[in-house]
Amino acid sequence: MDNTFQIILMGVFLLAALAGVVIFASPGLLPGGSERPPVSFTAWGEWEAETFEQLLDATGIAGDDNVTISYRSVAPDQFEAQLVNALARGQGPDVVLIPHTKLLPLLDLITVIGEDFFPARQFRDSFVEGSEIFLSNQGVYALPVAVDPLVMYWNRDILTEAGYTTPPVTWDDVATYVPSITNSDNTGNISTAGIGLGTADNIFYIKEILSSLFLQINNGIVGQFLDGELVSVLSEASAGNKSAASAVSLYTQYANPDTSVYTWNNSFNSAEEAFTAGNLALYLGMSSDIQRLRQRNPNLNFDVAILPQLSEGSSRVHGLFYGFAIINQASNKAGILTILQELTSLDAQQAIATQTNFTPIHKGVLASGARDAYKQVFFQSAIITRAWLDPDPAATREIFADIIRDVTGGRRNAAASIQAADTAINNLLRRFNR
Repeated sequence: MDNTFQIILMGVFLLAALAGVVIFASPGLLPGGSERPPVSFTAWGEWEAETFEQLLDATGIAGDDNVTISYRSVAPDQFEAQLVNALARGQGPDVVLIPHTKLLPLLDLITVIGEDFFPARQFRDSFVEGSEIFLSNQGVYALPVAVDPLVMYWNRDILTEAGYTTPPVTWDDVATYVPSITNSDNTGNISTAGIGLGTADNIFYIKEILSSLFLQINNGIVGQFLDGELVSVLSEASAGNKSAASAVSLYTQYANPDTSVYTWNNSFNSAEEAFTAGNLALYLGMSSDIQRLRQRNPNLNFDVAILPQLSEGSSRVHGLFYGFAIINQASNKAGILTILQELTSLDAQQAIATQTNFTPIHKGVLASGARDAYKQVFFQSAIITRAWLDPDPAATREIFADIIRDVTGGRRNAAASIQAADTAINNLLRRFNR
């Protein structure tokens, strides 16, 4: 079985015929008509209401008397439960703005947008490759609106004092930088850490980091057969016979006192806290974190760079792809879709680039570049961002953390921990294999 996202995208959700309703185009409701018929719908999403309002303002929809959109922001950890309960009462939204990690769990509730209304060619020509996580042979599950890639924030003062004027580009570079950056006393207490890697419980983005490492060795984490069956591919060797275990070993070495790159341990409360306190040189976080980092320490002298890559591997980072999906119970789906197309258009994407903490995924916007120095990096990262079909975001985060706990705790070696994770993910995928 091939072990790439092409498997996912070739056969994604043949079972979709059972999961949703396909929208077919109605000539009278296609965009470009002389008049827009009145459209009213409710939307739920994980974005803050202010961010969503900025999108409506930028596209002019906020001032359109023929369009009424009521938006509700819902906490990510409560989203699925509140949605299911509301739909059961007949009070749910018509549209959801979700990250790709919610796609599988909510699949039965989502309408498929048919080829006649949004052709696959139009989708591929408009949006970056990673957004095809929302595309299947049956149609489009969600219209892509933004991406939140994993990036590397770096403390300019710490690197300058160590003699470095630029951040590391490859993981080999990181291994070279870390020993000269790390400061510790005679008892081994680390006062300045090189990079926040190696542990499980004080690295919030452990799943995103490990996913990036797996993707860089061309391990897609979850693949799909042509018959629609989803399966974990973590335990399979990738191109060049690289295994996911090698990525785990790369990660854990930074918390191993017996290695030359030892720089991190559980004495730190969190990587973000250490970075904003000025005690961590390299912090791996999401692009949308930048405002929070500034607020936590306005005096911190930091910059941002693309996540380090393997010297021999694919240029990849993991990120969250956000998209608008129409709920099966919604009425006037075709009318709603015309509005969603505007909210994901080139103009809307330009608004996302300038007015939100998220990164646009429209090829036209990314090709034009960004004036903001930070967003230049975010744009570059968006192009190489990929994702995988996550059956249960909370459960898989714990599975990934257990990989590291097993290795650092001496319960399993890296290969055995990957095999255990592979089995656990397959167990989660069973409910989607009908």
